[in-house]
Parts: sequence; structure tokens; C-alpha cells
Amino acid sequence: MRITVGQFAVKSNAIEQNYLAMKALIKQAQSDDYDVIVFGSYALSGYGCGQHFYEQSLYDEIEAYTQQLLLLSDTITIIFGSIAYKQTVQEVVLNILHKHTLYEHAKGHLEDRPLKEADYFSPGKLETFVMDELSLNIFFASDYHMLKSSASTFDPDYECIIIDAAVVNANKSLLGETIVYANLVGITQINKTVFINGGNSFTNRKEKSLAFKDPLSEGLLVEDLKPTQMITPLIALVNGLKYFSKDNFGENKKWMIGNSGGLDSAVCLALLSLAFGKDNVLSYNMSTQYNSEKTINNAAHLAEQLGVKHHAQRIDAAVNGYMNTINTFGYTEIPTLAYENIMARTRGHLLGGFSSLEDAIICNNGNKLEVMLGYATLYGDAIGALSLIGDLTKVEVFKLAEAINEHFNREVIPTNLLPKRDGYTVHFDVAPSAELKHEQKDPMKWFYHDELTHLILKHSKSEILSMYLDNQFEHLDIGKWLAFYELNHGQNFVEDFEWFTRTFERNSFKRKQMPPVLVYSNKVIGIDFEDVNFPTPETDVEKQLKQAIIKKY
Repeated sequence: MRITVGQFAVKSNAIEQNYLAMKALIKQAQSDDYDVIVFGSYALSGYGCGQHFYEQSLYDEIEAYTQQLLLLSDTITIIFGSIAYKQTVQEVVLNILHKHTLYEHAKGHLEDRPLKEADYFSPGKLETFVMDELSLNIFFASDYHMLKSSASTFDPDYECIIIDAAVVNANKSLLGETIVYANLVGITQINKTVFINGGNSFTNRKEKSLAFKDPLSEGLLVEDLKPTQMITPLIALVNGLKYFSKDNFGENKKWMIGNSGGLDSAVCLALLSLAFGKDNVLSYNMSTQYNSEKTINNAAHLAEQLGVKHHAQRIDAAVNGYMNTINTFGYTEIPTLAYENIMARTRGHLLGGFSSLEDAIICNNGNKLEVMLGYATLYGDAIGALSLIGDLTKVEVFKLAEAINEHFNREVIPTNLLPKRDGYTVHFDVAPSAELKHEQKDPMKWFYHDELTHLILKHSKSEILSMYLDNQFEHLDIGKWLAFYELNHGQNFVEDFEWFTRTFERNSFKRKQMPPVLVYSNKVIGIDFEDVNFPTPETDVEKQLKQAIIKKY
């Protein structure tokens, strides 16, 4: 029996478009004499339908196009994941279309990620769907994992088909299994989170293994390859960026970026260039008296290496005009922070103007620590249609920069922006800085605060304090950075922890106004971590733990 997988970019709530993509792949599989074609879950609807999941019209449309697919099942069996409305119950279902007959089986174990399925659907019975006529066991991925963990046994003479709707790298545990695995590609936007669908479909059967050379590509499985072990951030982000632009703005849309000459904008500009080509990307360096010659030169070097059109001008006159206008309203004394925000907003306003003139989309350059801490100016550097690296910590951005230079096999991202490590000490030739005043340096403790970010998204404040008190940091990478930042002294640790957590909590209002974030990690604010709405009061347990830390260390 010849089995293939059809992998395509499912678009949420676009039933007809998804049907046509499936139909084309089914026709191709038929002409290539395949007996079975498998698609991922939510193949007709996508999983980003939100409130439409409650609407009967969605299920009626899915049912109508399912019937159209059924007409194609005379010479090929079609398997995919879908949704169905059964009397008063909405379910996620396996659809098996075989010789003009539809077989359905409801999903037993509903998932929390990327979609909280229990918010919309009811579970079915957790069991294997067995199709004796084709000697197949067919599962949703979550059901398969649950059944295996409960020591359920499957007929070894029957092949296993796994249907999924997983994000990048979520299927790694399945790669060594003797199965047929089908997933989606493209993106799915849920609220302000843009998930990159993980693709990497494969067949790992007794007679042959098939996989995609590009794990995020569309089409049929044809190549005799092993599935990709890890989809890198570079591949995933470029792919997600392409789909986001196409889905929201159409083909061949221009993008633009404020290119400061710092690391984050450098990485984002390289991602834009890789996604859209040099002719569809515009770079703007808007310097003031506070920008160093090094960063101005970095910006020019990067644009030259990528071949993108680069505009570089001083904007002091615009800032001064802004200040003069403020003065006419009676504000003659401008505090330093207000002046810094004025400079940042001037850049934002200029980018907005350039965007209108060029009909181009603005890219946001903030990293995950900046998103966490609100280290951005609203209506200034917090603008943009999409945050490309808002799900990457600064350390992950360092690694991505190195991967970009490796991809081009030359220094595209200036290496003076990358950290120089000696064990667990670090220094920079050009330290990260907003350059809004003389000798300004970002307040983050790089590497340490990156690791702390991971902990905060997984543990409560009291749990982290307990870990430090019980010397559990010693066994984690975060603990290796304590001495460098003098945080092995209890008082210093507590003060820094309080600053970080307070800053995180009080800036939730900024996160609500920031652009959607392209997601790569498995810990996302608003999805895996419920964001706070205001600073939370210190608990008695937290007070006691802090006192104990200061006393012990």
C-alpha cells in the first residue's frame, strides 16, 4: 500500500481555499498512484478561527466541502483532521474518506497548545481508531501519546497514522517512531500570537522513509530522506515571516525597518532580506548626537552586505522642532526620560510617514527581554506590524546572528555587536544600548536575565526564590552567572529580582499595545503564561524567603 502526506499552508476560516489546496494534492497523489493521502488536523478550517468555532455556519461549510472531498475517494483513501457539530456537541474529529464512505472518530485528549481546545470542543472516547480494511491504526497525536503512556497496545501488523496540528519542533518525540505523521505548515494567529506551524511531516515505514527536504514546504512527500531533527529559529522565522506577510498583505509587499546599527535591528533586517529579497526591503538610520560612529557605520555595513536600499540622515532638526512645539505649550523644563521618549517617538513618527509614502510595512525590532520589561517607547520603537524576534531572548538573538553570518558565509551582522565570552564572564565591543543619551547602556544583565526570563515563565516568584535559597541555581546555567554580576550576595540578588519582577509586572499595559509576536519558543506570554494586569502585592511567603536569602547569603 502506497501512502503519502499532503502538506500545505492551512489558512484559518478559509474553508474553500483549504479545500482547493487539498483537492490539488489529492489529484496529484492519484496521478502518482498512491493508495492513501494523509493531511494534518484542522485541515479544512485551520485552528485560529476563534469565535467562529461557536458558529453553526462554519460547521455547515466544512460539512459541504467534506462531501466534495468524499467524491474524490473512489480510488484513494483521504485521511485528515477536522471539526464537526454533533447534535449539541462540537468535536475535533478524524475524517477517513474511503470509497465514498465517511468514517469519523472524535478526539479523546484535547490539547492546551497551540489552541486551548477545551474552550471550544468536547472530548470523545480515548481509543484507537482501527481500520481493518486497510490494516491501519489512526490517531490524533495527543491521543497517541496518551494511549502509549497508559501502556495501550496496538496491532503490530497494522500501520500507525498520526494526525497533528503542531507548531515548530513540537513533534520531535515522534521522529524515531515507525509511523506516518501529517502536520500543517504556514502560520496561525491567535490573538497577538503568531504560531509557526511545524510541518516536518514524514513516513517512517518498514519499506521506506519519506520526508521533505525543506520541512516547512508545501506539496507531497516524495524524497527518500529522514525527517528534520530540529527546525532552526532562522528557518522557522523566515518561513513564518513570509506567510504572515502573504496572509495579511498579499504577495510582494515591501517591508521597512529602523536600522539603528544595533544587534536587534541588524538581525531583523537580515530576516526581512532573506524572506523578501533585497528589492522589497528598506532600511532607515535616523541618528542624533547620541548615536556613535560605530553603530552608524554598522547600519551602513549591514545594508551594503544585504544589498538593501539604505537611507541615513540625522534627525536632530525634527527632534528640536518637536521640542520647540512642546515649549510653546508652556513646557520649558523637559526631564531626561521625557526627552529620550521624544527622540524615540520622533523615529516612530518618521517611520510611519515613510511607510505611507512607500506603501511598506514596518517591522518591530524588540526582543523577548524588552517585551517582558517594557523596555520600549510606546508609539516610538514599540510600533510595527509584527515583532520578528519578540519571542527570542537576547542570548537567542546572539545565536541567531551567528547563524545568519554562517548562512551567508561572511560577516553580515557586525561581529562587534556580539558578546565576547570567557567562561561565565562577558564583554562587548559595542554594548547593547538605546543610544538616547551619552554613554547609555541597557540595564539588563545579559545571559543572567535571559535565564531568569525562562524561569519566570515557568515558575512562580516564590518558587524561584526557594530555588535560590536552596542553592538549586548552582545546578542551572543561571547560577553560573551569579558571581559575574555579584548576585551571589543575597542582598544584591533580592534587589535585582525585585527590580526585574516589578518592571515586568508594571509594564503589562505596554505589552497589550505592542505588535503581534512571531513565536518560536514553547513559553509564550498570553498563551502558556497568563500575563498580569497590574503589579501583584508581595506575599508573606515571598517576604520570608527574601529575608532568609539575605541572612543566608
